[in-house]
Amino acid sequence: MLPFLSDYARLLTRYGLPEDPSMEELNELGEERLTEFASALLALQRRVSLARADLPAGFMKHLPVVLMRQEEAKRIGFRADSGYER
Repeated sequence: MLPFLSDYARLLTRYGLPEDPSMEELNELGEERLTEFASALLALQRRVSLARADLPAGFMKHLPVVLMRQEEAKRIGFRADSGYER
């Protein structure tokens, strides 16, 4: 579990996020970085093969909402990093 926690901490640090990021903090990443962050989280989850209940609270708390919002934004053509529709 310790390597997983250090990987998670490094990931948060790389994206400048606190231990338990809020939706606002995640949205501030912008579309491209948010996609990268979500992909890295999913890769980390797969790599360590842990059950959701064993993950730190902030790890999966917002991920489903972030991914749904990202897909919705793509569907309507909204660029989160620019603040306007294409």
